[in-house]
Amino acid sequence: MSSVDVEVLPSRVNTVLALSRRVVLKMPGKRFRRGLRVFDPREMLRHEARCLVVLEEYDIAPRLIYFDGSILLSSFCGESLEVSKPPLNWRVQIDRMSSALAEEGIQHLDIKASNLVTDGEKLRLVDFGWSVINGRGFIRPGIRSELVGKHTNTDQLRAWTRTSLTNIISNVV
Repeated sequence: MSSVDVEVLPSRVNTVLALSRRVVLKMPGKRFRRGLRVFDPREMLRHEARCLVVLEEYDIAPRLIYFDGSILLSSFCGESLEVSKPPLNWRVQIDRMSSALAEEGIQHLDIKASNLVTDGEKLRLVDFGWSVINGRGFIRPGIRSELVGKHTNTDQLRAWTRTSLTNIISNVV
């Protein structure tokens, strides 16, 4: 996984709760099986927290507010593209998002309209539970294993991500 450690951030929790801002709360369910593999939602939540920490400086994903291993609290970034229109400059934002993900070696692997959210101005990618960082993480059932790690070159990963994001947005515009 990533060398980034995820730590508890109680000061941010108090700040957010004091300001009465909308937040997203995620708690793991039970382990589940897909084929021969058993998935542990706690590990997936930990992996998502790592991704949010890595991506915080880019402002393309929710901001991690709190994580203690069983609860993940992140900033609310808007409504999904299933119900909202993308910002007018979505192509510029997609380029920036693709570059940031490629720079950090992150493949999302679950890009869909419900995982792209907007507040009307800013576009963000959410739900990194199935993503991989530099080829390591959880592979969503149905993803061909040859896709994971295939785009090891930053330019290839950027192009693959940009194409995936553009296709999703083009279908909702």
